[in-house]
Amino acid sequence: MGLTENFLWVFQGVADPNSAVSNEENPSVICYSTAGTYNVTLTVSNSNGQIDFQTFTDYITVNDCINPPVPRIEVSQDTICAGDCVNFADVSTGFGINSWIWNFQGAVAGSTTSTAQNPQNVCYNQTGSYAVSLEITGSGGDSIRVFNQVVTVVSTPACRPQIAFTAPDTLCAGDCGQFMGNFTNADSVRWTFPGGTPSTSTARNPGLVCFDEVGEYTILVEAWNEAGAAPPQVFDVVVTTRPDLSAGPDQTINSGATIQLTASFATGSPTGEFTWQPFEMVDDFTAQTVSTSPDESTIFIVYFKQDMGCTAVDSVKVNVNFVAAIGVPTAFSPNGDGRNDVLFVLGQGIARMEFKIFNRYGLLVFESRNQALGWDGTDGGRDLNPGTFVYTLEVTFADGPREVFTGDVTLIK
Repeated sequence: MGLTENFLWVFQGVADPNSAVSNEENPSVICYSTAGTYNVTLTVSNSNGQIDFQTFTDYITVNDCINPPVPRIEVSQDTICAGDCVNFADVSTGFGINSWIWNFQGAVAGSTTSTAQNPQNVCYNQTGSYAVSLEITGSGGDSIRVFNQVVTVVSTPACRPQIAFTAPDTLCAGDCGQFMGNFTNADSVRWTFPGGTPSTSTARNPGLVCFDEVGEYTILVEAWNEAGAAPPQVFDVVVTTRPDLSAGPDQTINSGATIQLTASFATGSPTGEFTWQPFEMVDDFTAQTVSTSPDESTIFIVYFKQDMGCTAVDSVKVNVNFVAAIGVPTAFSPNGDGRNDVLFVLGQGIARMEFKIFNRYGLLVFESRNQALGWDGTDGGRDLNPGTFVYTLEVTFADGPREVFTGDVTLIK
């Protein structure tokens, strides 16, 4: 047709409708997104009005292709100490991935392979740099890839165990102490207790260790892992003699009497703290010598804690002979001179009482149920005149009997 000046391409089935038509002589890139067979039509023309066209039937064939998946991985740590473990994660790309086969070079027996998508706790004991391979299966087929130097295993001093512990520094002969350990990254441990029972232990927390003989003992604590041994820990435990504490011989007193109890030592005078029980029955429960006036037979216990931490305990029994006694003075003088100003019920061994005083007309002027509360010669706050008054006293003694007493008392000014 001669000179060609104009071009019109029509592409059937293209992905983008805007690119289905082109006026370029040589269109560059035409994209298809759907599988199938498509026609291409070319129309040409010139300024003389000449036109020609041709359709190329089934000229483009588009296949439904899926690429194989691409293996990719992530690791929780790329440098670890011998004996440690790492976690792996699959981050592969591709469609329909449904199976995984991992191989871990240098891993400990039992964890060198895995079919999990994200294998956990893959452990390494030997130093070196190790590769990991991953084979995956997806809609586009199978793919395998080897990743070199993924995990580096080192055995530096920083990888060795660390030791911390709690232990007594002083014990009494015959006592036991609590030993507790806190080990970091340790595969095995060992305690050595010279003079102790047990003498050794491989437990992280040996618990109670007993020492029978006085002396100074050096305790050794050790720990190991794949990287080597921790710096051993050494400390001393001092085992001292228990103070030969004595609370004294048993004592016997009459009811109402006061007695002193003294803690002493057969040898020496160790320094420390005393504690008496029952503390409410002595005047100073932290003193070496205490005073007490028990109403009934009582066992007193004294504890002693030496400044170095050793403790001792002993006891003494105070037997109380019950002596019932009662009395009311026949006269008193409430004149404020500080002598015989108050009328009290006298005696000991009184468990309960009811004390009443009446004037000569039989009227009640005073009443008390407390032996420590006496009459001051008043009635309702008003001073009474001198004279003779009658009292009644009903008493129940500590050993059980009940008695009633009556009598006269003279108020003197």
